[in-house]
Amino acid sequence: MLEAEGLVTLVANTGAWVSSLSLGECQEIYRVRERVEPLLLRMSGPSLDEPTLHRLDELAAQMADSDDPEAFLELDRAFHLLTYTGTQTVVLTELVHRLWNRTQAYRRVYTGLMDARARRTVHDEHRLIVGALRDHDIDAAESLLAGHIRRTRRQLASHPEVFAEREEQP
Repeated sequence: MLEAEGLVTLVANTGAWVSSLSLGECQEIYRVRERVEPLLLRMSGPSLDEPTLHRLDELAAQMADSDDPEAFLELDRAFHLLTYTGTQTVVLTELVHRLWNRTQAYRRVYTGLMDARARRTVHDEHRLIVGALRDHDIDAAESLLAGHIRRTRRQLASHPEVFAEREEQP
C-alpha cells in the first residue's frame, strides 16, 4: 500500500526504502497542487459552517503561537485538509491527500529553512484564507491558496540541496 502511494520503494531481496523525489518531481507535484487544491477549496468553501471556520481560526492561531516545527507541520496539515471538508469528491480529496503525503518530508525541510519573515508570511496567509472564506469570497480564498502553495514551491526550489537526484531506472 505504501508503495502504491509512492512513499516507499520496494527492492526485491533487499527491502523497502523511503522514496525520495528529485527537485523536478517535487516541482511537478507542487504545480499540480497549485491547480487542484484551489479547485477543491472552491468546491468546499461555500459549505464550511461557522464551527469549522472557528476551528480554522484556532488552528491558524496555534500555528502562529508555536515554535515547534513538528507541531506546525501537524497543525498546517490539519488546517488545509479541514478547508476541504465542505464537499464530497470522488477523486480530488484522495488526490490531495496523496500529494501531501508524497511531499511531507520536503515540507519538514522547508519548515526548518523558514526565517522569521517567511513564518510571518505563512501565518498571515492562513489568516487571510480564513478571512476570505468567512466573507464568502471564494475567488480571493482560491487565489490566496494558489499563491501560498506557489511560494512554498519556489522556496523549495531555491534549496536544491535538499533533493536527492534519483538515477533513472531502465
